[in-house]
Amino acid sequence: MRFRLKSTVFAGLLALTPSAFAAADESQCDIDISHNVRVSSEIVEVTEGEAPLFTINQAGDLQVRGEAVALETEQRELARAYAGEVSALVPQVIELVSRALELAGGSVQVAFDEAFGEGSQSGTKMNEVIEQARLKFEARAKPEPGVYVLSDNDGELGDELGDEIDALVGEAMGELMGELGRAMTSGEGSFIERMEAFGERMETLGEEIEQSSEVVADFGEEACNSMRRVAALESEMQAAIPAFRGVGISQR
Repeated sequence: MRFRLKSTVFAGLLALTPSAFAAADESQCDIDISHNVRVSSEIVEVTEGEAPLFTINQAGDLQVRGEAVALETEQRELARAYAGEVSALVPQVIELVSRALELAGGSVQVAFDEAFGEGSQSGTKMNEVIEQARLKFEARAKPEPGVYVLSDNDGELGDELGDEIDALVGEAMGELMGELGRAMTSGEGSFIERMEAFGERMETLGEEIEQSSEVVADFGEEACNSMRRVAALESEMQAAIPAFRGVGISQR
């Protein structure tokens, strides 16, 4: 399963938790959400930067670039169905990103504790960085009860997270070299036996993280199915409503 969600931290997230999506390898979810999307129980609002792109309210009223679009009954029902699917999709994507960040932070902490001993400084720092990113993302994505937002500003958060993790990985390499050195020079048994034991610890850790990732994979599959429905309805909207052509959530 592949997601391309422009302006979210999701791409970097997949790198942190790649096994979370192994269960859906045969699925392809490649919808590019290219604009700011804000949804509530009353309205779907999509903007391009600061400029309004389109809105659809509960009644199926459609505005494109600030101009009301006259709709026939069937077109209005289609608009309502499309808005309903977008309203379901956005919270699912937000929940998926949040869950995956939570998993990434916990997995990193466990990995470093397993490799370097409980309370690893690098692991603690990295977990804190990821948790702060999750909290920032949720604050932006859920600004008030019942309102959900995917925003261009999330791209900046992803860049910040990537820079901080790069720096911490450099620090962690020093810990890793030290641990390998201890594995070579301490403990009972031959050098080969000690190195094999270290490798087994890492393999066990990978299996544990894989099992935890399956929970996130379920959210990923649900969001992927929603994306497919949005894409199908978006195509119908663009075919049935000329004014809507080129302004869907995945249209650049």
